[in-house]
Amino acid sequence: MSGTILQKKTINYYKKKLKIEVSFFKNLDEFLNNDSSEVKTIEKDLLPNNLKFKNLVEGISYVFIFNSLIKTYCYIIANNRELFPEVNHIEKQNLIEKFEGKFENLEIEIDTNFFRNPSDSKTLKNFILLFKEWLIASKITNNQIKNITSNFERIFMLSMIQEWISRQSYYSQIESIFINSPFIDYTEERELHELYILYLTNYYISIILGDEKGMTLANLYVEPSASIFKECFTKETQKYLYHKEEVFWTLESYKSIHDIIYDFTKNTIKDKQSLENPNVNCLMILGYPGQGKTSLCYYTLYDLIESKKENSTKYYFIKLRNISETKELINNPIKIISSFIKDIHEIEFNRKDKNLVILDGLDELYMKEGLNSNDIDEFCRELGNISTLLPDTKFIVTSRYGYVNLERLKKNEFIILSLDEFDNERQQEWVDNYRIFHPESNLDLNQLDYINRNIPHVSELIRQPILLHLISKVKIDYDALSNRTDIYNKLFDSLILRKWEKKGQIENLRGLTKISLRRYIRDIALSIFQGDYEYIRKKDLEELPSTQSFLNKLEKDNLKDSLKSIMISFYFQEVKRKKTDTFEEDSSNYAIEFLHKSLQEYLVAEKIWYGFLELIDKRANGEYFIDTWQDALAYISEILSPKIISKEITEYLIELIQNEDDLQLKIDLKNRLSLYFNSFLNVHFYDTNQKSKNNIESSINTFYGFWTIFSHLDIDKNYISPQYKETFVQLLKWSLSKRHLYYNLSYQNLSHSNLNGVNFSEVSLLHTNFSHCALQGASFHRAFINKSILYNSELQRVDFSHAEIYDTNLTSCEFMNSNLSYTNFQKCNFSNSDFLKCFYLNTYFDSCDFSAVGNISKTDFYLCDKVIRPKNLSIINSIPQEKLKENNFLK
Repeated sequence: MSGTILQKKTINYYKKKLKIEVSFFKNLDEFLNNDSSEVKTIEKDLLPNNLKFKNLVEGISYVFIFNSLIKTYCYIIANNRELFPEVNHIEKQNLIEKFEGKFENLEIEIDTNFFRNPSDSKTLKNFILLFKEWLIASKITNNQIKNITSNFERIFMLSMIQEWISRQSYYSQIESIFINSPFIDYTEERELHELYILYLTNYYISIILGDEKGMTLANLYVEPSASIFKECFTKETQKYLYHKEEVFWTLESYKSIHDIIYDFTKNTIKDKQSLENPNVNCLMILGYPGQGKTSLCYYTLYDLIESKKENSTKYYFIKLRNISETKELINNPIKIISSFIKDIHEIEFNRKDKNLVILDGLDELYMKEGLNSNDIDEFCRELGNISTLLPDTKFIVTSRYGYVNLERLKKNEFIILSLDEFDNERQQEWVDNYRIFHPESNLDLNQLDYINRNIPHVSELIRQPILLHLISKVKIDYDALSNRTDIYNKLFDSLILRKWEKKGQIENLRGLTKISLRRYIRDIALSIFQGDYEYIRKKDLEELPSTQSFLNKLEKDNLKDSLKSIMISFYFQEVKRKKTDTFEEDSSNYAIEFLHKSLQEYLVAEKIWYGFLELIDKRANGEYFIDTWQDALAYISEILSPKIISKEITEYLIELIQNEDDLQLKIDLKNRLSLYFNSFLNVHFYDTNQKSKNNIESSINTFYGFWTIFSHLDIDKNYISPQYKETFVQLLKWSLSKRHLYYNLSYQNLSHSNLNGVNFSEVSLLHTNFSHCALQGASFHRAFINKSILYNSELQRVDFSHAEIYDTNLTSCEFMNSNLSYTNFQKCNFSNSDFLKCFYLNTYFDSCDFSAVGNISKTDFYLCDKVIRPKNLSIINSIPQEKLKENNFLK
């Protein structure tokens, strides 16, 4: 030890100081009960004359410790204020007097290490112990106390640095006691670093989904299992495991994804013989919405920083949705990442350091204005290239499935992980964790077992942690649930009903009906979705037309108080605006966002669906409220044109339509939309009254949203008239040229159209007419084609891989250089079609008609013959003898 400032004296020695300057726990109480209360620190540069210290340095040291400690306590209280119950005045006074006495009798002993690493100090442990006792006396539960004090040492360290910087000249006298200054690294740079580390570790130990009992992610977290993309394995390993049909395979030497990630950061991945390149610098983590990708990132940061104490590494966490320079990010990831970190957190990213950069939500880049799937591929290529030039920097990237083309990722630059769904064991662990804080939950292990045994469609859903969490929140008849959308619908119904049943209406929402509240949170969700950020600014919120209607229905006009009630009840949270958000007309830092994006996406789908239903609302005299096609287009354009709906919103929207039991309502809406359809096509779905920077984008967005609803209203006939077919095809090509969209083109007649290069991947094609179409270079990858017609179509360089094609007319077509790998053809007619230089890996022809086949190369003939099913069907017997002789197949 370099020296000792206080030799095992007690704070009782400075008793007068506490009593005269400020009452410590009274200060905490005032701060706790008054939002505007300031932290009362000792601000005077000179100690009062009537206080007697052994020497001046002791007095100054006391001031330094006191101020750092009060800042620490108040920081913790400020971030957990909602957990503190109301305590009456007499109880407060008794509490304060009790702990003032205990505090004054604590022993203090500080040396150089106290300032450099206070976590090892007995003094600090005493401070924490007393604070915990005060929290217990304040009626905070043991689980909550464990949570809110988990990062006490880090906060205290930061508080000391901030206190030193704020009054360095005054505190510098403390340095005279030591041979080497204990404050040598108490710099602004260190302060920013400590702030950022606190910011990163807080993610894991912060309250989750606004839980009213203070439950954090750390309390609830269950480690997921994971698999690795098969192409990341060596060719030898792939040959050995060729029989596996799964796309993702288990890495046998690992039972824990945490161990995989840790070894990845250390370049010590096991099974090096199995992986193509185990020492890559990029790790891609894929999962479904709500499966825990972000939670895994939060755990990883906390584990590396706090548990494993890997302090030699610099850590960075970026939600990609918050980066505004998306085009630049694609072309120069490191430049934009560096500038973002500098602008937002005021810290430097040094390429020469040992770094771990976590980029969360690659799928959200896709939804940025002007981006497409090729841009995502380009970003991955650039990141992979850069990672090879930065040997000491590791990248972890997360994304939902379907947004990254895995085949295009370089396997010598990326390891690709897929999060597995929760199995029964993990579900049970999760429920056990949840019930520690919520023993009243309707979902217990017995209910969980009942669901998994008896309700398969719900059992399938709760493999996602977010849905498991939501059905645990409210009492729901699990037997009545049909899909994800049904869960969200019943969740919000139940939340609203619960608030009204408990106390009547919520005080701050008095005067508002349940229907009005549901509409308002839908409007907020849509506004956030349409904006540039994942939140809505205060000014934008106030200017929403629905906000004025919302306020008019309330018995009070305090928007912020009313919103707080909504936020607490319906999974919103208040956030600070991003520094890149420089909207000059709103100087407030106040903004709100959803606690989980899936909640927002569902409510956006609700807003769109119920918005379309207003098109069939009638007045008392039978007239429609929205009557003309111009008014209808203006109305739906306001909802749809600003941004194209995402894959997830599309899926929720389809489920909402499927869940609608009123068949007549759907028929009425279908008839109404069919009435408008040609008029909309005539103006390319563009409302001239809309303010849009890009008319084509606006048209595409409205067209796709309209068609998504229209095409899922049980339509069973063609609605594309010859007069407007060209316009329909143009909108279709515009929309599919850059994006991966999920069209339903069943029963539609697209014959004689130029569809060269169009991407029909995962599009539904039932009874679709593609006859006489130009389809060169088109893609039907993973498409579902049933009872359709492709007669006399040009199919050169078409990708049919992984498609399911049933009972379809493929006669008189030319298959040249087409990819038929992993394609399942059943009962298809190939009469008079040509097969030249195609790809047939794992292709299946089941009961297909090859009679009168056209030109077929010897190689194609051989390959086709090998994959024909059933075995008693021979392609030779299906091909005319003259064709076989022409191609020298017969001797």
